[in-house]
Amino acid sequence: MAPGPLVIGRRSACALKLVGDESVSREHAALECRQDGDQEHWSITDLGGKTGTWINGTRLSANQPVLLRIDDLVVIASWTLQLIDPRLITGDAKTISMGHSEQEHTDHSLTRIPEVTGTNMAQARLELLLSCSRAIHRATDDVVLANAVVTAAVDGTGFTNAALVRPLRAGAEIERLAGAGALGDEEATFSRTLLAAACEGSLVHWSQASQEAQDAFRVAESIQQLRIEEAICVPVTVGPAVVAALYLDNRGGLSRSIDREDMEYCTGVAKMASLAFANLSRVDLEHRLIAERQDLLLGTVRALVAAIDAKDTYTRGHSERVAWLGRELGSAVGLPKEQLDSLHLCGLVHDIGKIGIPESILRKPSRLTDEEFDIIKTHPEMGCRILGGVQQLAGLLEGVRSHHERWDGNGYPDGLAGDETPLFGRLLAVVDAFDAMRSARAYRGSLGIGHVVQEVRDGAGTQFDPELAAAFLEIDLSDYERMLSEHIAQDAHGA
Repeated sequence: MAPGPLVIGRRSACALKLVGDESVSREHAALECRQDGDQEHWSITDLGGKTGTWINGTRLSANQPVLLRIDDLVVIASWTLQLIDPRLITGDAKTISMGHSEQEHTDHSLTRIPEVTGTNMAQARLELLLSCSRAIHRATDDVVLANAVVTAAVDGTGFTNAALVRPLRAGAEIERLAGAGALGDEEATFSRTLLAAACEGSLVHWSQASQEAQDAFRVAESIQQLRIEEAICVPVTVGPAVVAALYLDNRGGLSRSIDREDMEYCTGVAKMASLAFANLSRVDLEHRLIAERQDLLLGTVRALVAAIDAKDTYTRGHSERVAWLGRELGSAVGLPKEQLDSLHLCGLVHDIGKIGIPESILRKPSRLTDEEFDIIKTHPEMGCRILGGVQQLAGLLEGVRSHHERWDGNGYPDGLAGDETPLFGRLLAVVDAFDAMRSARAYRGSLGIGHVVQEVRDGAGTQFDPELAAAFLEIDLSDYERMLSEHIAQDAHGA
């Protein structure tokens, strides 16, 4: 059973208690896990904490759940938490928290440099920095951005070894987003000590000359083995989170030393990268929230569809199949993805008005009387009334209302003819009729696929839009037939 909600804060009763920082609220945020089969999906909700809850440098709106992803950095006051896939943790892992470190850094050769403003930067380097900024801000994802940052670092410093990496994760391999020179190799080795120190928020400079060999070897063995004379690591921050680190060294026998201007330049590159990462993070968070709202909407829609299925077991699965067929037909006639998504949703809810039709009529095993059929014909209008108050479904109402209109004008409820009927209505008219004929009903069994295909062909130009009917007849229906067989099997087992 999935745990949760787990409250994060200063209260002793909190599942995750963050002590030692008064800026953490007593109940600051909450974690919750949703079980989906074998998968666990964690979300976090800011509970109105005074310093806010941040994901990858973007502050969350209070009381708005956000789905977490592996490697997300969650910042609460001076604490940085990270969602880790336990399958990636190896060995005797020791956690490094960017806010409160559990690892003591005793390496006296690691010099933390105060913030560099870049005001002393030479004119040529400033021009190069501005030129590089254009490439960085054109980046559309993390990897493209990382390559732009590494290229900027190499061009501006003359160092051939540079990489942009994710912050350290407990027990996991370092994730290299991009690299050049000796650090361009997938197997390149980095100093974890140097990265961990930079993840505390300041540029770190390591120099062999500033530390006695024995002490340096004890705390920076990887640097000694790689024969690195100097290295710097610059944090890339978004809000309060360190989201990446720019790493440069002179391994491989390079004699070039790292000077103050190198540090200034790399700090400037890191700041530009911070802004670009912040933009990407905001866009990503917006997409997550949209996806969450869409999932919530789909969950509500499926609950309504289940209510229809419960009333009329003979049409169980009909709406799902019509939605699938509608998307296939829409794709066949070239509708864009956004319209296909709306059409799929419209297919799911097209019969929602049947909730208001008496079961005695829906399940009647014999021919309906004229009066009963008149009641059945009210379901498109009733569906529009049911859905009319849901703003996210406003664009679907025309399709719901018109899916029983005919090309010749003899349909209902409005008697529309030809292309007077909205596109979604004309699309659904074809696939709805097809599935109705392929499905068993209370008053008859299902019709064979060959017979139904011929009915669609014969109905082109009278019942159906002739162009849409022709496009439908070209669709591969093998997946649909499998879906229909599965639904029939579920019905046979009382599912």
